[in-house]
Parts: sequence; structure tokens; C-alpha cells
Amino acid sequence: MPEEKGMIQLLLENWRTVTIAVTPEDLEKFALFIIAKTKAGEIDKLILSETSINTLDLSPRLWGLLRNAGCLTIGDVLSKGKRELLRTRNFGKKAIRELEEVLLERGLELKG
Repeated sequence: MPEEKGMIQLLLENWRTVTIAVTPEDLEKFALFIIAKTKAGEIDKLILSETSINTLDLSPRLWGLLRNAGCLTIGDVLSKGKRELLRTRNFGKKAIRELEEVLLERGLELKG
């Protein structure tokens, strides 16, 4: 029986999206490869937009706030930006600062 493949989307720095098929087993290896390459500066801000927010080192409160804002993936968080997140109930400046710190560790930043 052929292996089931999933689709992931890569959001490039120029905001073009590329979709590729990978097996679930390869997804984690691929994510680690992309993150390592990005940190090494070999690829300009390549983001796995379908990576769950569960992979981020978030406090339970921030995790809950992001879920309430409808952010299930890192791509969701980055596409919303600060202004839209601040419109979410109980999502304040302190949560934004914490989120920015977590994203900065991965070389990512929120848009205005």
C-alpha cells in the first residue's frame, strides 16, 4: 500500500507560497532542516507555515490566547500580525512581547 502523503506550504520571504508533498515521517526531519538552514543564513527566512504553534515554547496563557485568536499554526500567527492579535479578547502588550521573544528565537517577527 502506498504511503499517505500530506501537503505542506512554505512561505518564502517574498511572500510567495510553495506547496510540496511529504510523508508524515519526513515532515519533522524537513522542519528541522529548514530551521537549521534559516538560522545558518543559507535560506532567507524560510517559514514552515503549517507548523503547529505547539512547537513553539509558549506559556499556557499565550497558547490559549493564540488558539482563541484562531492561530493554529506559525503561519496563522505571522499572517495576523500585532494589530489583529491585540483585537483578541485579553491579548495585550505583555502577550505580544512574549510572542515576539519566542518568534525572535526562531528568526521570525510579527508584522505591524
